[in-house]
Amino acid sequence: MEEYTQEFERLVMICDLRENEHQIIVCYLGELNESLRNDVELQQYTTLHEVCCFAHKVKLQRKTKLKREPPKPLNQSYPLNKGSNPPPPKP
Repeated sequence: MEEYTQEFERLVMICDLRENEHQIIVCYLGELNESLRNDVELQQYTTLHEVCCFAHKVKLQRKTKLKREPPKPLNQSYPLNKGSNPPPPKP
């Protein structure tokens, strides 16, 4: 994430973009992972710096959450038998 943001800012400066702040933000968001972009777009922001900060926070929260959550066990269920009753529970 940090590399993307640094590279984006570097390219904006090199290309000497004359777009307004909103257009630059749209370009930045356009290349983010869709799930990450959706979370960032839910926030209120007015500057590219704010958007970058939100994106970094979301990414960090996801990494932290993945480290804390134990793997979920596989859900083993009975096969679907349409029209019949489920098997009785084991004592």
